[in-house]
Amino acid sequence: MSDTASEYTKEELEGLHRISLQMAKVFVEFCKENDLTCYFCGGGCIGAIRHKGFIPWDDDVDLGMLREDYERFLSIFNKSNDRYRAVSLENDPKFYFPFTKVCDTTTVLYEPDEKGFKLHINVDVFPYDRAPDDDKIAGEMFDRRDALRR
Repeated sequence: MSDTASEYTKEELEGLHRISLQMAKVFVEFCKENDLTCYFCGGGCIGAIRHKGFIPWDDDVDLGMLREDYERFLSIFNKSNDRYRAVSLENDPKFYFPFTKVCDTTTVLYEPDEKGFKLHINVDVFPYDRAPDDDKIAGEMFDRRDALRR
């Protein structure tokens, strides 16, 4: 890494992009083989459209899944190979993100910096929860969310 924890050299960022793209391909292929639906989201989606690839300064790939597919993914992915591991609150009590990171275990990366959680180069997988069709029930759900945020 370069002098600051949040900046990478051009070569480091290109290496991250190369490894992240390979992981995204493995993830998407796994999803296809197991009839799971996944989506590019966040910077991955913006980069694909605006930059025809990665956002030049972005250091990861963001993917999303509906909760049902996400839960199934978590239950089977780590049994499928030895190199890539899904790390989440569900399988690591020290993990502190509310989503999953699929990690390349042949690499090392610290989140958010050298003093942080020791991980590997990774792609982020976000669960999407459906909102209820009933407006009143949906409103109550969002009210609970807002109360928890306060």
